[in-house]
Amino acid sequence: MSSSTAFGISEIDIETVLRWYSPCVVNEEGRSFSQMAESIHDRWCDGPELDRIASAALDGGICVHIQTNAAHAEIRDILAEEGILKS
Repeated sequence: MSSSTAFGISEIDIETVLRWYSPCVVNEEGRSFSQMAESIHDRWCDGPELDRIASAALDGGICVHIQTNAAHAEIRDILAEEGILKS
């Protein structure tokens, strides 16, 4: 079982991070955060990103709230690496 199976990452998690960091979002191309999140999630399904996020969440401990915060921090980091969020 992969980490992403143990801790599910959805478009909603990505959209939440996009909204939190909305002043830093670039490359919107006129799309809503919901549309961006769906596109990003679809792209990440073929790569290591979802496992990376799930691993960060599970490393956060047993508290779901802390796991979610850790997952969102990792999403933020990946979005910054991809140039979707300016640092």
